[in-house]
Amino acid sequence: MIIIKIFYILAAHSIHIISTKKRQQKINISIVILSIMILFVDRVDELSFLEERFKSGRAELIVIYGRRRIGKTELIKQFMKDKDGFYFLARKQNMGLELERFGKKFGKKFNIFMESRTWDDIFEVITKFIRNKRFVIAIDEFSYWMDEEPAICSILQSIWDESLSKTRCFMILCGSTIGMMESLLTYGNPLYGRRTGQWKVDQLSFFDVKNFFPNYDIEELIKAYACVGGIPQYLLEFNPEFSLKENIEETFLNKGNILYDDAERILKDELREPIVYLNIMECINNGETTMSEISKKTKVDITNLSKYINVLMRRGLLKKEYPPT
Repeated sequence: MIIIKIFYILAAHSIHIISTKKRQQKINISIVILSIMILFVDRVDELSFLEERFKSGRAELIVIYGRRRIGKTELIKQFMKDKDGFYFLARKQNMGLELERFGKKFGKKFNIFMESRTWDDIFEVITKFIRNKRFVIAIDEFSYWMDEEPAICSILQSIWDESLSKTRCFMILCGSTIGMMESLLTYGNPLYGRRTGQWKVDQLSFFDVKNFFPNYDIEELIKAYACVGGIPQYLLEFNPEFSLKENIEETFLNKGNILYDDAERILKDELREPIVYLNIMECINNGETTMSEISKKTKVDITNLSKYINVLMRRGLLKKEYPPT
């Protein structure tokens, strides 16, 4: 899939530039279309999983993770829309400030006094507030907290063991840094054994793309999917009233659009050696698909190459395929 995407995006450079007047007309139309577009598509399996765990009635600690722009936040909000609960979007900042923000937001929403001295203090109040009712607590971008405060998992373990596990709380920890979130599932993590479920949110399928582009024929749908895959936010950047060529011009070839360099930015945010990973993907795109070929072109020692390849595969950026024999 990656090879197809990269090739088609590069080919787009030869596309003619549409006139300013025509572009303005299209943009005016897009404002109307996007305002009525269905923004939440599919995710039937994900919602079914969450609803099933919610019905258990007991304390649940669910880990949801997946790459950025994949739709995790909308999934959680869709799940919570008819339930009592508290959604909190973490920030990448000092944990003292986050402690204060969390307490103030919870207190304001439920009109209760929250003295934000420690996380134990806050969750002591929350535990008393929940009592015996089913209540959802969702912390989005939890990986920001893990990065800022290495002890946060130990703190949460203590809170879970001493109070929340004795309630009917339904806690969701969600994050986009896949490696960090997957560490929550490992034996050495303090929350290992407390987690009651997990779900890695993947791309939408090709068959869901039709919901975003009802006027595209099958060839255009295939090409659109080759460009942006099943990433909901990327799909929404494409205007359903534009032709495929016009959409590429307005996104991948538009320096002000997020698709212009978003892939590179994500790699830089999440990986320690982004240039190495970019070189590997470029090499594969150019036709070198064996380990020896990739190693030779990228100057990465073949004994270390599998590590980089596996990281890209776990993040859904590469896919191994075997030719028919």
